[in-house]
Amino acid sequence: MPKSKKFPISIQEFKYIRGKKYKPNIPKKIIEEDGLFYLNTAIPTSLMMLEGKPENEPKAILDLFFNLLGEKYEYLQYFLHWLAFNFAYGKKPLNAVILFGLEGVGKNILYYIMTKLYGEDSCSQINAESLKSNYKLAPYLICKRFVNFDEVTISVSKKHESFFKAVIANPHIELGTKVELHAQCLFTANYSTVFNIKEGDRRYSAFQTGSKLTDNNFLGFGSYEVLETKIDVELPDFAKYLKSLDVDFKLLEEPLETPEKIRIIGLSKSYLQDFHDALADMKIEYFHKLRNRDLLFNMDRDIKLKARINRANVAPAFNDLFGENVTTDDIMDQLRAISTEDIFKVENIKHSGSTWYIYPRRKDGAYFPQPVF
Repeated sequence: MPKSKKFPISIQEFKYIRGKKYKPNIPKKIIEEDGLFYLNTAIPTSLMMLEGKPENEPKAILDLFFNLLGEKYEYLQYFLHWLAFNFAYGKKPLNAVILFGLEGVGKNILYYIMTKLYGEDSCSQINAESLKSNYKLAPYLICKRFVNFDEVTISVSKKHESFFKAVIANPHIELGTKVELHAQCLFTANYSTVFNIKEGDRRYSAFQTGSKLTDNNFLGFGSYEVLETKIDVELPDFAKYLKSLDVDFKLLEEPLETPEKIRIIGLSKSYLQDFHDALADMKIEYFHKLRNRDLLFNMDRDIKLKARINRANVAPAFNDLFGENVTTDDIMDQLRAISTEDIFKVENIKHSGSTWYIYPRRKDGAYFPQPVF
């Protein structure tokens, strides 16, 4: 075993051991199954072994989570019970948590806290690059207690939908080898629109994050460094807090049905169609949600003054709104696939100089007038 995971075992015990098993829900170093003895490689961290009530309230950590969960007490309570279910009992919840929102709210600090609670070897962070091949994912899941799928995009969400469902709810998965699943799953992204949740899906609870830490003076601590130091000091009390929490098992049988989740379900049905319709009907109001204000200015000018859309702005607008990274050719193909009109066909996109423009129809069905070149 790795040096960091070695622990003493007597010669007498060693004689009867037939192999190794990873069983975080059994707090023993030697476990028995069917009359045979196995070495339990799920070794608790020092924080897991703490007993008793917290000496002080872990206020900085709780305030961080409160901010991460949109400053909603009901969400915080659910999240703490969700964490304690695994940390205190070694059991994987059968639903995952989605956190989406602005950068800089503390999502990476949350992952840092998890690595301290479970140990770095028992946590993994998986991004789009890591997801390129399912068969390379086994090391990210084997003997893990906490997995963070980070920077999720629409294409990642669609391509790996069945994989995500299996990792969340199944006891094991085939990834070239049989992998037992013990980790609770956290999905993080900047946008809610990257997730595809169908009505009745019981695997996800979704929460929108709160303020950037720079906007609330790092929860009142003045700087990132001071906040991080305070969190490090509070970790033992937070571990005791989770272990002493009276976990509501019934609460965790179902995901929390939040307005954010309901909105995601609706967006999963219509986001591409809505984007198509906003372009086709020249609804500049739809694009007021753009974070790139220069892009919004250019689109507003083209629509209001020229009744046209710069083809080169379509993909950046889609990517800005939905946290995606599609190319112009990709999004145009998708728009043509769902369009009942011909405005997105290649032959109907006209150029002015070196710039290509889309000329949608007016609401009365006629085409907007096109300039004479």
